[in-house]
Amino acid sequence: RRPTDRYRCRHEPARIPALRRALAGRRLGVPSVVTCDSGEFVSLPSVPYGLQTTWRQRTAVSLATRLARAVTVCSSYQQSLASACGVNTRRIPIGVDLARYNGGSARSGSTPFRLLHVASINAVKDHATLLHAMRRLRDAALPVHLDIVGEDTLQGAVQGLARSLDLDDAVTFHGFQPTEQLRGFYQAADLFVLPSRHEAAGVVLLEAAASGVPVVGSAVGYLSDWTPEGATSVAPGDPVALAHAIEELLANPERRAQQARVAAEWTRAHNADWTAGAFEDLYHELTGRPIQPR
Repeated sequence: RRPTDRYRCRHEPARIPALRRALAGRRLGVPSVVTCDSGEFVSLPSVPYGLQTTWRQRTAVSLATRLARAVTVCSSYQQSLASACGVNTRRIPIGVDLARYNGGSARSGSTPFRLLHVASINAVKDHATLLHAMRRLRDAALPVHLDIVGEDTLQGAVQGLARSLDLDDAVTFHGFQPTEQLRGFYQAADLFVLPSRHEAAGVVLLEAAASGVPVVGSAVGYLSDWTPEGATSVAPGDPVALAHAIEELLANPERRAQQARVAAEWTRAHNADWTAGAFEDLYHELTGRPIQPR
């Protein structure tokens, strides 16, 4: 379903092109909706990442969000960042198609424990923290294996770090995998790990939750929202804390199962159909057009 099909309403991510569209909408008298689902409200110069980094970027985000009739975000975490920048938002999580994920588990509980990370290999995802946490887990003689799925944009630097940490037998890089292949990875995982420096939400967390996999990582995006009932999170960039959190979860299957249930229930309640309906309701509010029965 594409809720924009029936509404004359511009809807764009809050990047610089969105500013031009918001201006056009204002001139034409057409309400615009801006969704901030990325780095609109952060500045991470060490990465570098974030649209609060330069004057031009900050101005573009500020104008786009001020010109829009509504600004939406996916998580309470992103909502708090927006509020700190003086932007009022509505929270509409962008859900996943549950039919792509089995909602169950094929895991037997045998060792080694399988850790899974799905994301493009880039600086924001902070694979270095993940690998250093893995080194600590191996030093503690914990039987773990890490599967990393995602396109490499760092020209082998992360693989080189894994070799330098003597993790060749503990980490497998699977490269880019199409969506239909991800189900098998989720089914084989005991724990999904996302150590990102920033996430506005984290679609892979929804995929893991829909697959019944407990999640752990940095206190950003949905990980922040779900902690402690539905997830375990620690401060970004802290491999010691991340390793400790992983070790505690692997030692506590009841806690993992409970968190997985809570996250799965939330994900089912905010699936792709729910998202389409929520945006249709918003467009109806902004345009005054009646909604056809769903």
